[in-house]
Formats: sequence, structure tokens, C-alpha cells
Amino acid sequence: MGQDRNFLLIGRWLATFPGLAILLTDQGTPLLSDGLGAALDPHSRKPD
Repeated sequence: MGQDRNFLLIGRWLATFPGLAILLTDQGTPLLSDGLGAALDPHSRKPD
């Protein structure tokens, strides 16, 4: 464990990029779901 911690201090990008990918996936999935739900739900549209 101690060697891994020293390695992450040298190569921070090894933990940064996967963390950012997880963050974007975690935050983007509900936004995409809400957008698709609003666009595809026929009951949410107002009549012209």
C-alpha cells in the first residue's frame, strides 16, 4: 500500500482521469435521462 501511495504522488493522472470519467458519468446520466424523458414523453408536450 505504501508503494502505491508514492506512485500516485508521481503519476497523479493515473487517478485523475478515471476519477473524472466516473464523475462525468455519474453526473451526466441523470441529465441525459431527464432530457430524453422530456423529449420522448408525449404527455409532457403542450398542444398547439
